Amino acid sequence: MLTNIMKLKFLIATALAVLVSAVPAVSYAEYNDVTLGVSDTILSVGGVSLTVSATSAVLESLSVDANTFTVTMARNSFLRVTSTDRRTLSADATSITKTSSCTDSLATNTFDAGGGVSGSQTLTITVDSGTCTTGSSGGGGGGVSSGGGGGGSGYIYVPPTATPATPVVSTTVTTPTVTTTSTTQVTFGTVDRLLTKGTTNAQVKILQQILNSDPATRIAETGAGSPGRESDFFGPATQKALQKFQVKYGIAKSGDSGYGQVGPLTRTILNSFAGKTTTTVSTPVTQTIPSQATPAVNMSVSGSITKSLGKGMTSSEVKTLQQILNSDPATRIAETGAGSPGSEGDFFGPATQKAVQKFQVKYGLAKPGDSGYGNVGPLTRTILNSLAK
Repeated sequence: MLTNIMKLKFLIATALAVLVSAVPAVSYAEYNDVTLGVSDTILSVGGVSLTVSATSAVLESLSVDANTFTVTMARNSFLRVTSTDRRTLSADATSITKTSSCTDSLATNTFDAGGGVSGSQTLTITVDSGTCTTGSSGGGGGGVSSGGGGGGSGYIYVPPTATPATPVVSTTVTTPTVTTTSTTQVTFGTVDRLLTKGTTNAQVKILQQILNSDPATRIAETGAGSPGRESDFFGPATQKALQKFQVKYGIAKSGDSGYGQVGPLTRTILNSFAGKTTTTVSTPVTQTIPSQATPAVNMSVSGSITKSLGKGMTSSEVKTLQQILNSDPATRIAETGAGSPGSEGDFFGPATQKAVQKFQVKYGLAKPGDSGYGNVGPLTRTILNSLAK
């Protein structure tokens, strides 16, 4: 027994020594004081060896007990833990997103305190007795009280595209120009680490390629940083383009912590665009359009959503939520009467909750059984606001 206690104290001291030696001099160290960036750190918890991956952990503190270990994470902190024993991990904090994956030789668990988390979050991670299932993956998010938007097992975030208003079709036979769209797949790779101004890293080039795929966030039209001339250096132009991206998708704005840096939430949205680009080709054709008249859908949205919303709430922002949901036939609250387009209200009732659930499933944000399913948390709010006009 005494020998085991001495061994545990030695392991804790060793882990903390590695943590202290790995702290770089960075400007945001006031809330992320523990950074693993030199070598992988091995923790022994309950006789199981866990690897805290280098360059994949930014924390305030980490402590090891007999069968658990505890981490304190600030906004935009993240932690990746792997186990060659393929052991599963469980955590007690609902406001921190956990994702996991499993192969024949490795279990990987990532804990992410995204931009929606306010203040420090402490969670205790327990090493479970079971092993993971090969090929499985999953994720989770917090509820309304803790600001979570929710993620689901096996779900993939799909970048939103606003559904256009149904046009009023002229009864006159015309010869229009039909625009056909073809999609060309380009492999950029993905970004899996914190990137900041002044960094030189191969993943900066991936970041620049993703930003350049959207004219609204393009780094430059010509010269260094322009499409086809991306580089590994994170300079002022890259930071400015990243800030445009964060504002566009409601991730951060001027004055916010993490503005102009690639943190976990920014990284998640960036990676959803990786590997995709669209080329539009206009082809004139002769076409006869039959006489019909279809009412146009009112796409007018008043304001944006700035707080968490849930069933039973009454707020002017619920009306904004209903307007955004009604802009897509797949998530429309009602076709006629209360809640239908043009008749949105301030009350978050069962019909609104059902429409939010359809929205979350459509964009891979949550599914039945997930925490936050049917509630408007930070990630759900970000995607909703990206559709508002």
